[in-house]
Amino acid sequence: THLKLILGEHVRGAADLTLARAGAQGSITRALMRALERNLRDEASLADCARLTACGGTEAGWVTQAPTRPEYRLTSSQWRTAFCKRLAVPLEFLAAGPKVCDCHASHARNVRRDAARTADGDPPKHRRKKPKPVDELGEHDQRCGYAFKLPQHNTIQAGLERKIRRGGKSVRKASVNELRAVHGDDHSQKQADLVSDNLSACGTETLIDVGVTHTLLDTHLSHKSTEVRGKAANTYGKTKRTGYEKIIEDKSLNYLYRSFTVETFGAFGTEAWQLIRQVCGRDHPHAHDDCCMWRRPDPKKDFVLSIAFAIQRGNANTLLRANSRRRDRQAAAVVDPETFQNSNTDA
Repeated sequence: THLKLILGEHVRGAADLTLARAGAQGSITRALMRALERNLRDEASLADCARLTACGGTEAGWVTQAPTRPEYRLTSSQWRTAFCKRLAVPLEFLAAGPKVCDCHASHARNVRRDAARTADGDPPKHRRKKPKPVDELGEHDQRCGYAFKLPQHNTIQAGLERKIRRGGKSVRKASVNELRAVHGDDHSQKQADLVSDNLSACGTETLIDVGVTHTLLDTHLSHKSTEVRGKAANTYGKTKRTGYEKIIEDKSLNYLYRSFTVETFGAFGTEAWQLIRQVCGRDHPHAHDDCCMWRRPDPKKDFVLSIAFAIQRGNANTLLRANSRRRDRQAAAVVDPETFQNSNTDA
C-alpha cells in the first residue's frame, strides 16, 4: 500500500517502474530511512532516542559538508572525537586514560570535612552526591565542574558574532555595564555575551547570551526530549530569558533580550533559529549572491554550518583537554607524590 502511494497506482511490478511518479526514488529512500529509525527507536534506550533526535535535522549538515572554508574544518583528533561522541563509540584516549578526576578528589575532601562537622555536632543538611566515574563515552566530562567548558562557549560566541556582523548587523561584545542600574552604586558582574544596535526593528539594543547544554543531562532527559529536537536547548534558553528579563525589568533598563542556546549533540533551540532567520532575511548583504552549496552556501546554510562546526569543535576540545588535565595530574603524582597528595588534602 505504501509503495503504491509513492510510485503510483499504475505500478504493479518491476516491469512497471518506468511508469512511476517523478521523484519516487527519493520518496522510497525517505520512507526506508523512517522505517529504519522506527526500528532503532523500538530497541533503543531513552538516552539513545534523545541522542538520535538531537543528532538529526538541518543542524546535522556539517556531517556531509565539504571543508571548503576554514570554518568548516576540524583537526583529525577533533573529527574523530566528534564522530565517536555522536555515535556513542568509546573514545580510545578516555578508555586508556586516568579514571580519577579532580571532582572525585574534591568530593572526598568535602566528605571528610562533613564527617568532621558531624563529629562536632554540626552535621550538614544535605548528603553530597558522588560524581560519576570517568567513562569512555565522555559523559563524565559533560557534567564535571572541573571540565574547562569556557572555550566551548567562546568558540560558538565568536562564530555567532562573525555571522551577525556578516549579516549587516552591528554587534559587539557585551560588558558588565549594560546590566548595571543607571542610577545608584551598582557593582553587578552579570553580563550578556553580545550586544546588537540594529537587530530589532524598533532600534532598541538587543542583548544576546550564548548557552550550551548537554542533551543527556538528567534534568533534560524525558520522553519529550526523544520527540522534540532542541528540547534541552529550549529549556535552558527559557531559564536564561527569565533571569535576564527580570534584571532588565527590575533595573528599568532599555534593552531587548535574545537567547542563543544549543545542545552538545548539535540541536538548536527555537530562539537560536529565530535569530538565524532574522539575520539571514532578504536584507542580508549576500542574500542575492551567486551561491554554491559546496563552495559558498547561501547565508542561512552558512550560518547553520558555522555554528554546527563550532559546537563540534568545542565538544572535542572539552573532552581532549579534560583528559590531558587528568594525565598531567597523574604524571605529577608519579614524579612528586608528596606535592600531589598535599594538593588533594585540606589546608
